[in-house]
Amino acid sequence: MCKKPLRVCSLLGDDPSKWSKHSPLPPPEWFFESLNYFSESVQFLSKGENQKALNLLQKSRENEMREFYVLHGQQSAYFRYQGVVKFKVDPKVSGIVNPRMDSSIELEIFKRDKYCCRYCGIGVIHKKLLKDYALAIGLENFPIGSTNATRHGVVLGFQAVVDHVHPYSDGGQTDVTNLVTSCWSCNYGKSNYTVAELGLDDPREREPVGIPGWNGLTDINLNQEIPKRKD
Repeated sequence: MCKKPLRVCSLLGDDPSKWSKHSPLPPPEWFFESLNYFSESVQFLSKGENQKALNLLQKSRENEMREFYVLHGQQSAYFRYQGVVKFKVDPKVSGIVNPRMDSSIELEIFKRDKYCCRYCGIGVIHKKLLKDYALAIGLENFPIGSTNATRHGVVLGFQAVVDHVHPYSDGGQTDVTNLVTSCWSCNYGKSNYTVAELGLDDPREREPVGIPGWNGLTDINLNQEIPKRKD
């Protein structure tokens, strides 16, 4: 288990020269295959083909996704940062006027970044669609609880979040120039450190690349009456 007090993550390794300059800890390549399976599952569900949707969901390797996130991804800042923990600016104390995120800013950032993590490049999905999917396919098949143990691995792997490149806790502004789309693993793996502190390149210096044909499943609406099952 790659957690404190260990000083080396088995996936990250102990040679900083081999660490990614883009992502705190890039996901395994099979994440992209799992994303395709889930995407197909959503499309079948939108057509009322529930069993086909469930069959594809079961191919997503959700337990392995959860294991990657819990044991490795969200821990990566601890292993990458070797310096002394620095004092962080508390906006409430410093008087910095810095609003929290709102949904309109989130959508603007997701669209700009083509619904892909600006760190590792994996495609991400808005939390609303994941919730609608859970309600349509059944919470027993796709739990969306409040802890890692009670969330489906797809949520941990692909839910979209907006990241403050310069950390909010260090005075980083909630402004489009300081915000990028991130997956949970890169967002929590980066924690409240700067990219420089983790040996990462600034994602804002790279243009959003995206995945050909990927739009975060924004063309699918599950928040409606599901058609009668065809299987």
